[in-house]
Amino acid sequence: MKRKVSIYATVFGLIFSCFSGQAHEKTYDGIVAKVNDQIITAQDLKKRIDIFLFSTGGNLSNATMPKEVLSEYITDLIKWSTVQKYAQFAPKGGWVSKETIEATFSDIAVRNNMSKQSFVALLKSKGIDPEILKEQIKINLSWREYIQARYMRAINISEAEVRALVKDMKEKRNSEAYYVSRIFFPVANQSEERTVATKAANVIQLLKNGANFANVSRQFSSGGDTIKGGDIGWIFEGQLSQEESHALKSMKVGEYRLVKTNRGYSVLLLKDKRYGGQNSYTELRFVQVVIPFNEQPDKETVAKLTDYAKEIKALSRNAPEFIQKTKDSGLCMVSDPMTVVLEGIQTDMRKLIENIPAGGIGNPIVTPQGVIVICMLDKKTKMIKEPTADELKNQKMGEKLSILAAKELLDAKSRSEVKYFGQFSDMQTR
Repeated sequence: MKRKVSIYATVFGLIFSCFSGQAHEKTYDGIVAKVNDQIITAQDLKKRIDIFLFSTGGNLSNATMPKEVLSEYITDLIKWSTVQKYAQFAPKGGWVSKETIEATFSDIAVRNNMSKQSFVALLKSKGIDPEILKEQIKINLSWREYIQARYMRAINISEAEVRALVKDMKEKRNSEAYYVSRIFFPVANQSEERTVATKAANVIQLLKNGANFANVSRQFSSGGDTIKGGDIGWIFEGQLSQEESHALKSMKVGEYRLVKTNRGYSVLLLKDKRYGGQNSYTELRFVQVVIPFNEQPDKETVAKLTDYAKEIKALSRNAPEFIQKTKDSGLCMVSDPMTVVLEGIQTDMRKLIENIPAGGIGNPIVTPQGVIVICMLDKKTKMIKEPTADELKNQKMGEKLSILAAKELLDAKSRSEVKYFGQFSDMQTR
């Protein structure tokens, strides 16, 4: 069962499904799967389901969703077993540092338009342990580092190829530019194509139902862009595959599209578009001030807190003064400054902040976590940069790495022993 939520809940990626704890207990009882020497219990799976619901908005049916989550969970455990097996090849200190994990966690918060503190508070309010999300981050970052360490030297991009890429880019420099996010599903061999195509189609449906793109990318994408929430940024015609470039030319801003390429399937989101020669964009630097809700507030409480935010705004001449007053009040949470590209923000959120001038203070926004006020510190117009030869080369290497990663994962799955219990006993390793 799904409930309607306000536009602001959608904006901040906070769409949740109403699955009761009692329903989980009836559906999952005891051990649900064993992956090599690792056991997945009902409680383990429930925690993963909670994160999945948070990340995707819970838009899969109750019947389908548990198997989807279990499949992804098993994949993570197989990845982790693999990187541990080859730990001797990792850099000193391991495949990924705690600092990198924390930085990625903070980036997820920003992509949900929140400070790290607000994001942690939100997760806990939904019964989600932030450390479980960090564990997912650790596994996927470690897997990426392992793939690079194992295959990077085997990938050959010749100087002639790079020169051709640079020449093509210079010729198309004044054609259309696109701000793109992508979720990529590589097809390692023909036998996997149907499974991958179904998975990609399910993701398109999640997005059309209102799920947050960056969160869905983190859950599903096999491409290197998943670390940035699927965000590729500004690109010119020809930087992606011929099939993807062709699709972008006919897409409308805000549109999702599933595209089949010779490497797999891409889910594209066109966030913005610049026509020939119009290559400027807007960079924002802002702070979020949150007056948090301590519990589920009634209408009167929401109105009082909103009026309080309006009162402080009226007494402040600019954003820095508003921030200082809210800090002095002791009632508000103030985020660290965030720097984002305006055109990369989700459409609904973009409408709320694009007209706030530098030094300006936005109107109070009521969200499930509290009343939020955006304080614009700076606003700059910048030019879209032409990608360098190294950037073009790295992009092509990343595409090849994605295919090799998919093949490596298939091999790792074939070497793993996966056993299912209870209602999942009819599942096959995917």
